[in-house]
Amino acid sequence: MPSVTAHDAHAALTDALARLAVDGDDTADSALAALVPLAPERAARLLAADLPRRPRALAVAAGAHGFGTTGEATLPFEPALLDAVRRRLADPKVSGNEPIHLALLLTSWGTQASAAVPELLDALPRIPLAGPRALAAACPTEGRIRKRIEDELRKAARKGPEEGRPAAAHALHELTGDASPLHTAVRSGLAGKAYDVLDAARRCAQLGTGAADLLPDIRAALSDPAQPRTTPQLDADVELAEALWHITGDATEPVRILDAVLAESDGPWFTWTGVRAARLAARLGPAAAPLRPPLERMLATPLHAPACVLALLTIGIEDELRRTLPDAVLTAAEHNADPDTALDALLSLDLATLTDAHLNRLAALADGDRRIVNSGLVDGIIHADERLRTRARATVSALEEGATPEV
Repeated sequence: MPSVTAHDAHAALTDALARLAVDGDDTADSALAALVPLAPERAARLLAADLPRRPRALAVAAGAHGFGTTGEATLPFEPALLDAVRRRLADPKVSGNEPIHLALLLTSWGTQASAAVPELLDALPRIPLAGPRALAAACPTEGRIRKRIEDELRKAARKGPEEGRPAAAHALHELTGDASPLHTAVRSGLAGKAYDVLDAARRCAQLGTGAADLLPDIRAALSDPAQPRTTPQLDADVELAEALWHITGDATEPVRILDAVLAESDGPWFTWTGVRAARLAARLGPAAAPLRPPLERMLATPLHAPACVLALLTIGIEDELRRTLPDAVLTAAEHNADPDTALDALLSLDLATLTDAHLNRLAALADGDRRIVNSGLVDGIIHADERLRTRARATVSALEEGATPEV
């Protein structure tokens, strides 16, 4: 009896999922969602055939990860799906996350989605955050359509829904180079609530030296370390610190801000805030040396350990401390606590730092029976776990060969 190859198994799986995806119940939607990363072209055609009844598959195709996070959309351009997306966007009764996911999908197709510009323009008040980026991506290089998009974005940046004004201004800046509306929107955001400050700070970081005139507003937006602070305020301070670094090129002030943020690391909600702060410290390099004490203290928390290890390595540490780091990193990966960063940290530690016991634990991550990723959206758990195993196997190979893996 001939053995079953990986190609055969993949074909059988995609055929089975495709058969399930043509029914009309929730199982069909889940099957199509699972098919999206396995056979994108096939999934695109099936999604086009029944888009209104496939919200979960659309979310996966648009790059939604759950908990409000998104990655890149994953489906290739498909004319029939474009037509279906346009019909859904044109329906004013389509609400919730669906129009956002539709816009994200159109964004991924770039100018191939230019036929959907009329629907995007009409839907812009309903999708003030995702719509501007989709319009900028679909915008042709010249002509009356481009002029209309620029005019509508300018109007949205000035008079549109308040939460969408920075996005509209940013899209306009990308298309025209006119930074004035963006600076106005960012300045308003820096004077707003913590979420507005965080978004404005990220846009300042993207502008870099072009946001130098906003430096007084950025500094005024920082929270007061002497007062009780919320997690959103701490998150915003991390983004403001990064913006200051990108604008000025000087790490002194960002390090001082991060030190005040990391001083809150004993708080019960200091989870991803600590990760973000440590990641920025790693990017700051040796200039972040004053942050070493809190970074070492946070090694005891699995979620924080990988980013803290990367930061400590860029700061520069002694061999004695370096030898203690693999255990913290592997524990984080084994508990699905920022495992991607954990694998990056293992590569930065290099093979000489790892014992046979460490390598055995890494091998178990790559090929063991226990599922590491055990939480998240139901459609994504298996794919995320397999992706982690693939990365772990690539990490094993790279450590053995002394090279960085491409996965």
